[in-house]
Amino acid sequence: MKSDIFELIKKMNRMIKRLSAVTRKDNQNRGQGRTLHLIMENNGISPKELAGILDIRPSSLTVKLDKLEADGNIRRIRDRHDARIVRLYITNKGKESVAQRLKEKDNRNDFFNGFSTEEKEIFCTLSEKFCAEIETMIKKAENKKNRAALAALIELDEESQIGENPAAGGRLE
Repeated sequence: MKSDIFELIKKMNRMIKRLSAVTRKDNQNRGQGRTLHLIMENNGISPKELAGILDIRPSSLTVKLDKLEADGNIRRIRDRHDARIVRLYITNKGKESVAQRLKEKDNRNDFFNGFSTEEKEIFCTLSEKFCAEIETMIKKAENKKNRAALAALIELDEESQIGENPAAGGRLE
């Protein structure tokens, strides 16, 4: 094969990020834009719920939320019924930022101006197949990891029971 496919995919990803960085009109990175878009779709969401959707640690989300709040894109407001809970709300400035990003997203189709309709369809089909294969690999790895953790727990439980004599109500010496 002429090139390593995975290296080409990584190169495409880097180039898309670079293009986005130089064409973006606001100072937000991709992660902030996605976070802001999710807050708009789920106005009043808690940071804990949002961290779950984004599949990131709450501490990582806090950094993003701090930047979004400092830029005036979101507001954090304590829940009226339970002051322990903070809710996230998008501001008008945040809505404008999301609208701008959606316009930029529409321009992404320019990436494929040099492709025929058939080539675009083939690319989409292969990309979907690639993503499905990666998802399968992730699930297998997670299952293997979970099975290993379960086996370790079972082993610990069995070790703790060695030497116990249930009839005598205690441990054998």
